[in-house]
Amino acid sequence: MLMKWLSRGIQMPAALVLTGAVLALCLSSYPIIFFDKSYVSPGYGPQMLYDGLPIVPGYSSTDTENLSADAGAMPWAILPYSRVQHEAVFEHGEFPLWNRYNSAGVPLFGQGQSEFLDPLHWIAVAGEGNSWAWDLKFLLSKLVFLVGIGACILLMTGNKVATIAVTISAAFIGFFYFRFNHPVYFNLTYAPWVFYGYLQLVRIIELDRSSGPYRWRALPVVVIFAASVLLLFAGTPKEGIILFGGLHLAGLTGVTVASRGSKALLSNVGVLLMLWVSIALATAPHWLIFLDTLSKVSTVYDTPNCNFASRPWQFVDTFFLGPKDRPWSEPNINTFIWVSGVAAFFAVSRWVRKPLFWMITFPLLGLLAFAYGVVPNSICRQIPFVGVIHHINSTFFTSALVFAVLLAGLGLASVLSDVVTNKNRVMWTAYSVITGALLAWWAYPHYDSYEYATSVAGMLSVLSIAGVTVMFLSGIWLSGRKSGYSTSTIAFLLVIFVLVHFYHGLHLNTGHEELDKLLINPTPRADLLQDSPAVSLLHLDSTEPNSSFMSNRSIGLNDRSGLITQVMEFARQSGGSEKDILLYEVDLRHAITESNDALTANAHVYNYLRGVGAKVDSLDGIIVVDDLLNEKKRDQFSEQLVKISRDPHRVLGEGRTPMSGFYAFLHLESLNGPDALMSERYMALLDALGWVRPPRESWLRTMNSEDITPLQPLLDLLNVGYFLSFRKDLNVFHLVSNTAQFGQFGEHGSNVSSLATLALKHHPDISIDRVRCASNGLQPDGKPDNVFSLTLDKLDSSRSISLINAMRLERGRPNGVYHTGGNNYVLGVSEELTSPLLNDKHGIIRIPIISKTMQLWLFGCADGFDELGTEYVARVVVDRNPPIQLVYQKDLNVWARESTWPRAFFVDSVATYTDVEDFADFVRQADGLPLAAVEGKWLVVPEEARTVVPAVDYKLTNNSTSFRLNAPNPGIVVLTEVNIPGDVHVTVNNESGQVLTVNHAFRGVEIPDAGDYEITFTYRPELWNVSLALSGCGLLILVVIVIVFSKNKSLRSAFAT
Repeated sequence: MLMKWLSRGIQMPAALVLTGAVLALCLSSYPIIFFDKSYVSPGYGPQMLYDGLPIVPGYSSTDTENLSADAGAMPWAILPYSRVQHEAVFEHGEFPLWNRYNSAGVPLFGQGQSEFLDPLHWIAVAGEGNSWAWDLKFLLSKLVFLVGIGACILLMTGNKVATIAVTISAAFIGFFYFRFNHPVYFNLTYAPWVFYGYLQLVRIIELDRSSGPYRWRALPVVVIFAASVLLLFAGTPKEGIILFGGLHLAGLTGVTVASRGSKALLSNVGVLLMLWVSIALATAPHWLIFLDTLSKVSTVYDTPNCNFASRPWQFVDTFFLGPKDRPWSEPNINTFIWVSGVAAFFAVSRWVRKPLFWMITFPLLGLLAFAYGVVPNSICRQIPFVGVIHHINSTFFTSALVFAVLLAGLGLASVLSDVVTNKNRVMWTAYSVITGALLAWWAYPHYDSYEYATSVAGMLSVLSIAGVTVMFLSGIWLSGRKSGYSTSTIAFLLVIFVLVHFYHGLHLNTGHEELDKLLINPTPRADLLQDSPAVSLLHLDSTEPNSSFMSNRSIGLNDRSGLITQVMEFARQSGGSEKDILLYEVDLRHAITESNDALTANAHVYNYLRGVGAKVDSLDGIIVVDDLLNEKKRDQFSEQLVKISRDPHRVLGEGRTPMSGFYAFLHLESLNGPDALMSERYMALLDALGWVRPPRESWLRTMNSEDITPLQPLLDLLNVGYFLSFRKDLNVFHLVSNTAQFGQFGEHGSNVSSLATLALKHHPDISIDRVRCASNGLQPDGKPDNVFSLTLDKLDSSRSISLINAMRLERGRPNGVYHTGGNNYVLGVSEELTSPLLNDKHGIIRIPIISKTMQLWLFGCADGFDELGTEYVARVVVDRNPPIQLVYQKDLNVWARESTWPRAFFVDSVATYTDVEDFADFVRQADGLPLAAVEGKWLVVPEEARTVVPAVDYKLTNNSTSFRLNAPNPGIVVLTEVNIPGDVHVTVNNESGQVLTVNHAFRGVEIPDAGDYEITFTYRPELWNVSLALSGCGLLILVVIVIVFSKNKSLRSAFAT
């Protein structure tokens, strides 16, 4: 019954195209559709909430997949955008114009890639950004693209086999690996439909060339309009605009070639221009707001540069990349489509007189010429918009591949029509051999050794080249003159067709490591909305008990021997192999000993547990932390009530916990983000206050534990009320020395950190006996000790650290550890070589840091395992000064700050500064007291006796911030949210006011008199109403066009034919 239905269905054009597209989607994306894998799984590497497994709460898989191109765009930007949009629409009833969560506030819709106006994107918005919603959007996007491709090919060729084959092949182009879960993926969604509309339009013009543009039909116009508008809304600006231009160039080419006579040409082009004007006006809210925002902020693409493709095969297939340890990734097509597309040029005589051929080849050749650098870099950089794209190769390849797939439809239809009519078999045979040889010639340099040739990559390249060549040759010669193909021949061709495409599809793990590295094996779907206890707490307006704040399986890194013992016991309890547990014990000990922090140790623990076969469902099973609180302190901590401030505050995580950008998904306001467009003044302020970007980072700023105290003025100014950390104690620093070799005289250098410089030196010439080989061995044993000196320099007790509370001396192979406390051999510490040891009876030390330079003597027992050249490293644990208050600890540690400035406040005096460095000095000298300053010609320092009144009764929506305050005098109100001049508006007691740029990057308004005030700052782009009016005009023009051409009844019968 099913086969009969399918057989009957594919007789209808629409059903044929849909069947091919659905089949292609299922074959290329079956892990997503049938096996609960996801495009937005946490398993693709980038950090999200946690800087390590489980990445997000409740994610139980340890599967990972290394993506080759920009794996962070989705989890750090596009995924969070969708949840911000959900909040704006469904919670605040607003159009999502502003993203308050990144970088103290950034434009959201003005980024040009919010995708909000794409109907498919509303699946993700309605699903609150959860993974299932995004998966559905990705699948439907690909399906719409494939249906469009099939519809175009069927309309152009009428060949059902070519339509099905190229539609399925289009699902396996290299682009879908290159942009596996990137927003550029959505740029292709509507592209074929723009072309389809133009095909229909050109077809109508060709039906009656004597009647001019008035013979146009309304339906193609509506298709072109709708698809063009959606194309701009769907993806990223760069690729979207280039593809948009290429498709409308194709339309112009088709209309020009189809028109006969100058009068008809001018009339047709005139109507086409009117259509383009309607599209431009209708999309004004998208491009006008983007361009206006771009003029007011900065972007990393401000510097012109053009990167071109340099190898002819880069657009053909990915196997030319050779053996790799991650999936092949280039924005290209595939071997089958390339061979099929080039075939169109071998059959050019049958296509050259048809407009559709030029509609494809003219834009295709132009886009490829740009991608391959036919236009020199010196000229390319001068072209508006194009010059700052940078990735010219991938951007123009993305646009070109749509035309390449359509060209493949023409080429394959040419081959098949000749096979059916028994024509040109020799020509097509020669063509197949020549293209196969050319591909082999291109591939040879990448597989010119026996090792590479016999690798999985080599086998796949042979399969692709030989498979496509054999498939074409078989198709040419195995077709009977009258009977066509036999059942066995069809089966043979189908098998080859599948084999030459499978390496571009998504797959489950095959178990073959080398093959799996080249394939994308999607990782499991996660519930991204599952609550994090710590994040949920930060959203609360009430108190919550801090009971059971730490996992029962938390293990402190400070006791490494105990950690190793507990891990091995956990492995046994979790079903690990006893043989493997013992076999890999040495590796575990070495890995834990070498771990600098809990995060690294935890990764080693999980590798060990997985390696010995232990069943570890999630990270809830076992967690390594820097230190465990003692039981008494832990009990007291559990009984405390945690109070989270009702006033707005920003949150900052240590390192990449959470990752910048993902704060927006968590609805936590923070200081950084991956947004393409950000306030230049805000960025300059961060630099001036000392929070600079690491080398080669265009946007990312992270704050490590040791940065917190030096950057306290910045954190105060930016309203940072809480820190987050993942398994890390922010009140403890781990300093590491240089490596000193046993028995080697002389200096061994030093190791420099932001807190201190540590220099470790072995003294084999000193013979002294102070300790013995035991955990409590603070007595001589009659044997000379190993004696080291440790010099700590550039210490600053007033800024960050106050106390040394532990030290370790670690020996490399053979492994050994001396420790001030714990179960290892004791490490004796003294200030002078013969002065009393600083250890208490348990070996523990507490050494105050009272100077910038200290020298300590370290004594470890001689256990007989040292060899000449054995390497030693010293690790020192120091306490923060002053400590930060830990207020909560479950999945994350929550730390409270007390000196932060209010989000909004009144000040009765205003300072002025001449440049941002002056203002940064004001903030450093403020000593926690908020101030207001504006840029001017003269330097006027803040008044020390200034009056500051914090705001109360805040109400925050996505686009606005409202609050009340009582001003005792005239003055100024400051709101520490980024100001975009002209786009931010303020009302004071329901009357419009003038927004000032205050404190270099933020919002302010003047208060003329004392009194109670209710103030609302709202972000609304300056040209927002203008853009809406223009959009309405564009829709009106479209309506006029539709009405005019809908009355043209004379073409209905002709169009039907």
